[in-house]
Amino acid sequence: MHPIALPVLLLSIVAFAVCFRGIGKTNKRLYTLRFDRPAHDTADAAWSWAASYNRAQWPLIGYGLTITAAVPVFFCALISVLTGATGP
Repeated sequence: MHPIALPVLLLSIVAFAVCFRGIGKTNKRLYTLRFDRPAHDTADAAWSWAASYNRAQWPLIGYGLTITAAVPVFFCALISVLTGATGP
């Protein structure tokens, strides 16, 4: 097993947990924003609400990119831990 395989494996598992928790919180917030939408008196109020809703979606992109980056690292570390491989 590579010397840093186990810490990398554990770190990637923590990254997955944090990302999935963040995705859940963000989806809950977006659901609340979507269905508790107030009646807007002016176009400015409607624009402001739409801007805040769109801004609330940005964390999903960051979580998705983090998961995408962590998946290959996770599997490389897992293979190293399971097979005892130390390098290419």
